[in-house]
Amino acid sequence: MKLAPLNTVGNAHDDSVWTAAWVPATEDSPPLLLTGSLDETVRLWDPEGPQKLQTNTGHCLGVVSVAAHPSGRIAASASIDSFIRVFDVATNNTIATLEAPPSEVWKLQFNPQVVGDTSVLENLILYSGLGTSTQTLEIFTNVVFYVECDVG
Repeated sequence: MKLAPLNTVGNAHDDSVWTAAWVPATEDSPPLLLTGSLDETVRLWDPEGPQKLQTNTGHCLGVVSVAAHPSGRIAASASIDSFIRVFDVATNNTIATLEAPPSEVWKLQFNPQVVGDTSVLENLILYSGLGTSTQTLEIFTNVVFYVECDVG
């Protein structure tokens, strides 16, 4: 088996990188890489360099999950500050900031089968809590949350 060369970037973030996700290619852009870190930022990379294209700020605690919409036009980040930030990939503008009570969100993803309207947040699925015993479904501002909780 032949291994591909590995490109590394020193100091890609100011703290540990906890999450990464691919942004699908669009008519205007090749596939890109999203990374989230304990330094409270999300960074967008051109993997060919690799070259940092932009930094998305706004979380006040570490970013633990990032996801890109199948259209490649919007992305979202979840932080242990209990907020989800949805932003436009091309402009880096924030589209929405959602609070995720009662606990922080540890994983998020977009429905991979919905590629249509990129402004539809109903297709963002969030996994919250640290327990593993049960999952309850909660609807919050047109976003579907799967909340895990211990039943002790």
